Amino acid sequence: MHIEKPKRTFVAEDCSVQNWDSIKEYFESLEDRVIIDETSAECWLSDRSELDAFLEEDLAWRYIRMSIDTNDKARVDAYTAFVSEIQPKIAPFEDSLNRKMVANAYIMKRSEDPAYAIYFRSIASALSIFREENIPIEAYLNEKAQEFGSISAAQTIEHEGKTLTMQQASQFLKDPKEEIRQAVYERMVERRRQDIGNLNDLFSDLIEKRNQLAQNAGFENFRDYKFVSMGRFDYSKEDCFAFHEAIKKEVVPLVKEIQQRKLNQLG
Repeated sequence: MHIEKPKRTFVAEDCSVQNWDSIKEYFESLEDRVIIDETSAECWLSDRSELDAFLEEDLAWRYIRMSIDTNDKARVDAYTAFVSEIQPKIAPFEDSLNRKMVANAYIMKRSEDPAYAIYFRSIASALSIFREENIPIEAYLNEKAQEFGSISAAQTIEHEGKTLTMQQASQFLKDPKEEIRQAVYERMVERRRQDIGNLNDLFSDLIEKRNQLAQNAGFENFRDYKFVSMGRFDYSKEDCFAFHEAIKKEVVPLVKEIQQRKLNQLG
């Protein structure tokens, strides 16, 4: 099945995200454009949506390619360049365009349309948490998240003459033979133990920076900040706590019972 991508009308078809300069003109065009009626408002929203989709797809592919092979320096560098060099340049323009939106009566008329409700709610949320001082912190956090992925992806063990990733090795933890399960489990634990220091340092660094990010935006902690930044509008953190307790009370005992039954069968 072939799905044909819709042709772009704002971003040039041959546009390639090489650096900030290759896309800067599109943000400047949106920022400078005068919106004088509902038709121009609709066009502006459409063009901005197209630009957002174009950049989101570009970043997604960089992340996918990097995740497939974290040892490929070119792929890692391509992703890192976007999050550390391009995204920090995009962020101030995104905030400026959000402010342009809410200040324009023709655009805001669409906020009354249910079809636009979620979009405008997201814009309001983005405006409420944006802080210019958080731009370099977010770039730093994105780089560090990639570092965690690289450390984890490099973890492998040897089993029966083959090199296995942790995901591949985990399949042997379900093997009916206890000696195989134990051998693989111990190798996995030993390999992960080698990275304890690096991962602990990385995690401590992330905690510090994330808390700083949240506090800059007026939140007590990163959890509350992330709840807003990820658009968790339809349920609260209290709902999450209640769900967690329900799983703990109703599901966990059932899972333990099933696992014990399986253990008894294994002998």
